[in-house]
Amino acid sequence: MIRSGAALAAASAIPGVARSALAAGQLVVTDQGGASEDANTNAYYKPFEAATGTKMLYSARPNLSMGQLKAMVQAGHVEWDVTVLSDYLIGVAVKQGLLEKIDYSVFDKKLLSELIKGATDPYYVGLDSYATVMGYSTKKWSAANAPKTWADFWDVKKFPGTRAMIGFGYGPMEYALLADGVPPDKLYPLDVNRALKKLDEIRPNVTVWTSSSAQQTQLMENQEVDLIQGFANRLRAAISAGAPYDVQWSQGSYQLEAWVVPKGSPNRDLAMKFIASTLNPQAEAVMLKTEDVGCINPRAYSFIPIARAKTLPTYPDNVKQMWRVNAAWVGEHIDDLTAAWTKWKTG
Repeated sequence: MIRSGAALAAASAIPGVARSALAAGQLVVTDQGGASEDANTNAYYKPFEAATGTKMLYSARPNLSMGQLKAMVQAGHVEWDVTVLSDYLIGVAVKQGLLEKIDYSVFDKKLLSELIKGATDPYYVGLDSYATVMGYSTKKWSAANAPKTWADFWDVKKFPGTRAMIGFGYGPMEYALLADGVPPDKLYPLDVNRALKKLDEIRPNVTVWTSSSAQQTQLMENQEVDLIQGFANRLRAAISAGAPYDVQWSQGSYQLEAWVVPKGSPNRDLAMKFIASTLNPQAEAVMLKTEDVGCINPRAYSFIPIARAKTLPTYPDNVKQMWRVNAAWVGEHIDDLTAAWTKWKTG
């Protein structure tokens, strides 16, 4: 269901966007939905509406957006002005001609210079970063004695206990290779056969192959596993709800979710100005108050409590322990990767 941001009595100041510079219009945005939609509404949609007079209409996207995005563009009837894609899907969308190029002439150059590496591209602008990490039971291990690497995760003798790993998408192939001794900077192109062979070793000890990100939170809240591979925001959600676990950032990965503009957006110019407004670090800080994701502009961390900042993926002490997923390579090979994983999992 498309929802509208409430009209606000007083305009908020957004760097680089003045009410006089824009004619009041309408923007349709689809995003990740749920808690992310609530955070985006407070951080970005309502402030842009107040500052510009633009009516913001927003709703949760269909799963990953790709099917409906392609159908709209190919039919020449584009209903969305802005949507959110995971970075590995963007290269696929570009190859299929589904996206507009970003018009950086309307962006604040100073803000652009502050962003994390890889946050901008000819076809996208980062919204947030999300991480895949290990979570461990603090009832079973102290921080000093907990597993710290994926080789530790695979070591069921030294670290006995129940385990859960990601079972959807193309599974935990990179983490299997890390456990087998491949350095993060040598992961790509993925050696699929080697990864699956390593996964053969851990398979008998994986109690649950999760079928959704929400299941990761549930497993921890119910204390059903001792070790878990999952998305940091889902693990942190369980920890915030009282689950006795902690996150291990070492050898975790991170990647981006990003704003994109569908090819043929009826309000392309206004869409670019909206995306430019989201790089304001104070706006990002509003989002980070409730979303366990990493920021795109690190200056946002100066506007939230340090204790909160230290729990997020791109906080400097955390991100330096992690590696970035090669989204372009994954996107190009996603069909083959998914097929190989599905065959292994069901075989």
